Amino acid sequence: GNELWRVKLWELHDPINDPICPLEPRTEWTHLNSLDVNERGDVLFSCRNNSRVGIIDGETKKLVWNYVQPNIFHQHHATWQRADLR
Repeated sequence: GNELWRVKLWELHDPINDPICPLEPRTEWTHLNSLDVNERGDVLFSCRNNSRVGIIDGETKKLVWNYVQPNIFHQHHATWQRADLR
C-alpha cells in the first residue's frame, strides 16, 4: 500500500517519562502492535510496551483520545467496533 500520512508518536507522547513494561528496554518504548482505521480516517492504535491505546484524528492528525493503564502491559490488536455489532 501507499503511505497516506505519518505521525511521530514521540511528538504525541513522552518517550522518556511514559510508563514502560519493566521487562522491556526503553528503546522499545512504544512497540506499536496494531493500527485500525475507521470510515472517517481516524486511527486507533495500540502500543503494547507502554500500555497505551489511543485515537488520532484522521483530519487534524492530533491525538484525540488516550488510555494508559501502567499496570497492564502487552495488550494486542485494538480494533474499531462496527455499529451494527453493538
